Amino acid sequence: MTKTKILFFLILWSILTVSYGQKKEKQPKVEVRLNLDEGIYNAQDSLFFLITVTDISEKDKLTYEIGPEKMPPQTEGSLPSISGTYKVYGGKGFTPGFIRCKVTHLSQGQKTYHTVTAAIEPNRIMPKVERPADFHAFWQKKIKEISPEPLNTEFTPLLNYSNDSIGVFQVKYQISKKEGYFYGILSLPKKSEKLPALIRFPGAGIYPPRPEMQMAQHGVITLSIYIHNYPVTLEKDFYTNLEKSTLKEYQYFGIEDRDHFYYNRVIAGCIKAVDLMYSLPEFDKERLAVWGSSQGGALSIITASLEKRVKRLAAFCPGMCDFSGYLYGRPGAWPDFYNSTTNIGKAEKERVYKSVLPYYDVVNFAKDLKTSGFYSWGFNDQTTPPTAIYTAYNAIEAPKEVFIIPNGEHKIYPEQVKKMNEWFLEYFDLDPK
Repeated sequence: MTKTKILFFLILWSILTVSYGQKKEKQPKVEVRLNLDEGIYNAQDSLFFLITVTDISEKDKLTYEIGPEKMPPQTEGSLPSISGTYKVYGGKGFTPGFIRCKVTHLSQGQKTYHTVTAAIEPNRIMPKVERPADFHAFWQKKIKEISPEPLNTEFTPLLNYSNDSIGVFQVKYQISKKEGYFYGILSLPKKSEKLPALIRFPGAGIYPPRPEMQMAQHGVITLSIYIHNYPVTLEKDFYTNLEKSTLKEYQYFGIEDRDHFYYNRVIAGCIKAVDLMYSLPEFDKERLAVWGSSQGGALSIITASLEKRVKRLAAFCPGMCDFSGYLYGRPGAWPDFYNSTTNIGKAEKERVYKSVLPYYDVVNFAKDLKTSGFYSWGFNDQTTPPTAIYTAYNAIEAPKEVFIIPNGEHKIYPEQVKKMNEWFLEYFDLDPK
């Protein structure tokens, strides 16, 4: 072997030896948890937060703040930049609600946040909203106005979604001449027998839904609703432009007037979705369920309350629960009009909270529910606060099941969908496999 080759292999060997010999730098890790795994405390229990830090640099900084969710912190502090587990006292003697600990880790100029939330006797959380004396009359009048209006339904095949066993369509139907149309995606199993049906109401946003194929594969007619007056088949840029312009912050449109609030039309369209299902010859005219998450969870409860033909409902982290909470120094519903950046003064906002939003508050619909429901949310939800959700859940006297994800945030988890689908399929008398 030549000297050149020997030198080359010696250099290569030394490089590899150094590379493999170097230890990979460990990344710091921060975990915050409660001293009770289930996360639910009695009011007089002592609340502790356990903060575990590993592989942290002495240059890093750790701070924490503790207080009622979405409210200013009541306790603030810092931790040493040393690996270990720290037990931080959160207090005791709380009123029913949620206490949150947020840990901030500053490392190399970057901040990361770690959160855990404790529930304090959540089944005792009561709403602040009051139901208007004419609440029922207001909505019965609305239903009476739209009921005679024809659906004028149009079906457009969506061949890119359809297959040999399921036909998928864009469906367009009229709410009323004044309020225009709703759109949606209908998934229709190709079966000879009469079928059950499931309507999904959307979370907040502008982008159109996708077909609910999973339940359709089990033999369920599914309808995914789009609450805005536009087709669901346009290019993505179209919806992006809507989000930035025409429909930007649509959740506040018309909020000063109970008759012109954006959700007046939306709720009317959800009720007409039930009419649409009943117009389908494939539907068995009996087994009808609705579900949704966030905004869609609210619309599911509202629709099931107003429309007795709905026999089952599921709602994940529902919004629009107890808007009035913010008037009393505690978390209220999404959408959070009270803390919004609109140019409306505080006095006018308070008027809206007292004279407009009670007609749209999920709590006031929940009180009338007769429909069996499946409900699920997480304690770390910072969009639809669990304090607000419990005000509606506690108001429900109809049969109900709940599935809590203690560390759950504002999103849909696979285990939620699995449990919900099994619950629906049991009612539909269909095989969940």
